[in-house]
Amino acid sequence: MHGHHDGRHDPLQEPARKPLYLLEGPREVTARDTSLAVRNGTHVTNLPLSRLDRILSGPQVTWNGKALQACLGYGIPITWVDGSGHPLGTLSPPPGCAGPLADAIQRYLDRPEWPDQYPQWLKHRRMDVLQSWRNALSRQGHPPPAGILEGIKRDFVYADQIPNHFPDESLGWCYGVVEQRLNKEGMQPYYWGFGGVPLPLAEDIARLLWAELNLHCGTLPRQVQTRPEALVFFENWVQKNAVRVHHHLGDLKRHIRSEISGCR
Repeated sequence: MHGHHDGRHDPLQEPARKPLYLLEGPREVTARDTSLAVRNGTHVTNLPLSRLDRILSGPQVTWNGKALQACLGYGIPITWVDGSGHPLGTLSPPPGCAGPLADAIQRYLDRPEWPDQYPQWLKHRRMDVLQSWRNALSRQGHPPPAGILEGIKRDFVYADQIPNHFPDESLGWCYGVVEQRLNKEGMQPYYWGFGGVPLPLAEDIARLLWAELNLHCGTLPRQVQTRPEALVFFENWVQKNAVRVHHHLGDLKRHIRSEISGCR
């Protein structure tokens, strides 16, 4: 293994990176030169690090230090989930430089008003998610009935509750996608603000993406019988809809800069 390998080559010269889900167990993960070695009993699978995009690791997966170091060297974030699939935390490579929002978000969080303003921004984004879903159905000629729309607005926009058609663990899958985007933006998954109030940014954005997944896919995921099938379904959806993470973060930047500049 080359300790200072940044793993970031010309994307035109390499195949696209793919996510790795290590959710079944037990597994042992070590590193071999430029590959991860994943052991399942007597069977070992070697996975080139240059082909990995992000990793989701379950509770029965054991990692050694060399494998963790290799992932950091290649810019691969690892998100750990519990037995229910809920995210526990992430090991991320340090960003090349602080993103343009790094100073602004700290100034925003240093203000006593932020714990009141941020939940209002989240509510605004949930409304945007709902409107995006309604508009998509309307374009297809099937606008949602007013009663259903109002019910979802009441439960989701105001109470942050959404019918979950995907497995519960899919929230962790969304978390991995969001955390990787935050790292590329030079942002942290978790912040502390004025008065010791936490800002779980990765989890909040992941919940928005998770809601969009459930709204736009409807009951279709219930036809998927196995976890591998659900993951294929999820990854296909993410490839088409990951831009929504950019939309949420872009609006967060607008909100933060508006508040710290004194604009209303």
